[in-house]
Amino acid sequence: MSHGPRWSVPKWMLGVALILGCDCSAAPPTRTCTGPEDCGASEVCVDERCVPRGEPDSGFDGGSGDDATTPRPDGGEGVDARTPSGCVPATCDDFDIDCGPAPDGCGGAILCGTCPSGQVCGGGADRGRCVTPACAPLSCGDYMGVNCGVVADGCGGLTESCGDCIAPEICGGGDTPNRCGGGVRTGPGCEGLCRNQVYCGPGAATTLSGRVFAPNGTLPLPNAVVYVPNAPLPAITNGISCERCEDEDLGAPLVGTVSDYDGTFELRHVPAGIAFPLVVKIGKWRRVVMIEPREPCSTTALTPEQTRLPRNRGEGDLPQIAVSTGSVDAMECVFRKLGVSDFEFTRPDGTGAIHLYRANGAWADAALRTTCGTNCTDRAPGSCSGSCPPHTLTTALMDDPARLASYDLAVFGCEATATTGVTRSNARRRVIRDYLDGGGRAFLSHYAYDWLFNNNEGPAPTLHTTAVWSGSTTTGVNSSRAFVDTGFPRGAIFWDWLVEVDAAATLAPPQIAITDPRFFVRDVAGGSRRWVHTVSGAAGHASHNSIQQYTFNTPVGAPDDMVCGRVVYSAFHVSGGSTGSATFPGHCSTAALTPQEKVLAFMLFDLATCVSGDEPPPPPTCTPRTCEALGIECGLAGDGCGGSIDCGPCPEGSACGAGGVPNVCSAPCPPLSCADHDAECGEVSDGCGGVLDCGDCEAPDVCGFSEPNRCGSLV
Repeated sequence: MSHGPRWSVPKWMLGVALILGCDCSAAPPTRTCTGPEDCGASEVCVDERCVPRGEPDSGFDGGSGDDATTPRPDGGEGVDARTPSGCVPATCDDFDIDCGPAPDGCGGAILCGTCPSGQVCGGGADRGRCVTPACAPLSCGDYMGVNCGVVADGCGGLTESCGDCIAPEICGGGDTPNRCGGGVRTGPGCEGLCRNQVYCGPGAATTLSGRVFAPNGTLPLPNAVVYVPNAPLPAITNGISCERCEDEDLGAPLVGTVSDYDGTFELRHVPAGIAFPLVVKIGKWRRVVMIEPREPCSTTALTPEQTRLPRNRGEGDLPQIAVSTGSVDAMECVFRKLGVSDFEFTRPDGTGAIHLYRANGAWADAALRTTCGTNCTDRAPGSCSGSCPPHTLTTALMDDPARLASYDLAVFGCEATATTGVTRSNARRRVIRDYLDGGGRAFLSHYAYDWLFNNNEGPAPTLHTTAVWSGSTTTGVNSSRAFVDTGFPRGAIFWDWLVEVDAAATLAPPQIAITDPRFFVRDVAGGSRRWVHTVSGAAGHASHNSIQQYTFNTPVGAPDDMVCGRVVYSAFHVSGGSTGSATFPGHCSTAALTPQEKVLAFMLFDLATCVSGDEPPPPPTCTPRTCEALGIECGLAGDGCGGSIDCGPCPEGSACGAGGVPNVCSAPCPPLSCADHDAECGEVSDGCGGVLDCGDCEAPDVCGFSEPNRCGSLV
């Protein structure tokens, strides 16, 4: 770059010659002029003669400087600098540049413009020219293990899509940005079984597949959480608690999924080359099995024995369940058909997972029946022919809130009556309501509706407000068809499951056959969910508009993010009637589950799941990353979940990735120094859009006296 015009004989030599009285005939000759066009590029026209710029005759008075600011020839835009009297500043045209600052030759600097967005003031051969910085864009392949969504190309833009995930995985669902849910993790946060995950390339993974089953190993179950834990599993505590799905402690899942309507699942990116635990869980039903070491990138189909829920507490965790036995609905027998071991059914003072309380149905064991006598029920205390332990009767639950609160699930079978008074007092109804509001789960069949219908004490909304009731006078019929509601996620899964397990014909619209339907409920209300209903006049339906099955969450009326408990009411008898003289398990059929019992089975496991409104347990989720978390300073970037974020522009004079570091703002050229300009004073350009201050001169020297940005004087 030119440093501006230079004299052949510097002024300081002329000054020395005058002082010493030397012959100055060697000074350059002068020419006459009438204007600046008659003089050369390094001269100015003064008093009709051409003199070199800065000559004393051009206006310099020999002092130490001029206090006035000389206007810039280009209109004054740029750095304000004081110039010696008679020094004419250079213009941007003199330098043939279009951006950045330049020295004005008089100790100051001029600004020659800025560059448009996306361009910077160049360096090297392009110094002073607006150029688009060179940046080599990255591709998905430059990011190790990325297989979904978009990522930053390092130059301020985005790559093409890096791929899609196979459901139920989602992009980033395994807590690794831009890797399909449950993906291989890397980096300093990778501990435990994470170190045994193997990246198998796009679309491939070390995989387990199978179906989740009830304890009997034959009935498939949807909405089960299946995962590999990467930390010790938390203990499961029995009793009511307000634990929502988003709060559930699973023990740091490494990879996880949720079983489909038919119980099937596929678990990708499991550890390879080492044995590891596999968890199958629905609420407080939880079983852990060890999986033998798998070959990297292989697919293994698990057996029903490996993927069923536990039969007893020796195999895993079971919820603590209270069953109130009724004379016409042996729901305790359905648990037995589901595969729960007989020794888990005990009287309330036993160690079993299912405690049998007698209303007017079956006894827990023969010894209790003998002690109490067949007439001893919770409806007629004092009528016992023997000494009946009161804690074995259903009234023990209603009179002791702490006892009821110790159960995860309470099941009330139909007693063929809705007797009120002592048995169903308002105080006992309040105990039921408090149990449900605190996180309890309840299944009520037919005449057990009274615990809801007459539960209308206290501020609204109450349990009564969850339905529009017909009362207890409406009679039933032997059978009817009923519609299944499929307009919400759980309902759609329910219908597909019923067809899968041969509990329903593929009728349109979806319908099932019901034995012993009852018509105590006309419609749902207060945010309740209808599952099964009849329509008067529909083919095969009874002559009633009724709700045969509905659910609601508790506290009634609470928003979805504050509900804790859940209720299922079934207007039809679920299982063939037991009698008041029966003893468990003598009254239980050994036949396969009936279609109606399968309906109960679905609802029992649905009750057991974590509470989350009408949605099934959620699949893996992804938390979008921030620019700071990704270490990205500028431009567009992927958020790790398949979307994108804008990390902002670069300051003027720099560009995203221009310095060779992806997504970091940097200048595209190395800046010059004062030495590069041979400058000892004033301001000069750094060649990259910036300004350098090279200092001041000491009097009587002034900057630019004989050479641009050099100090000099006549003295």
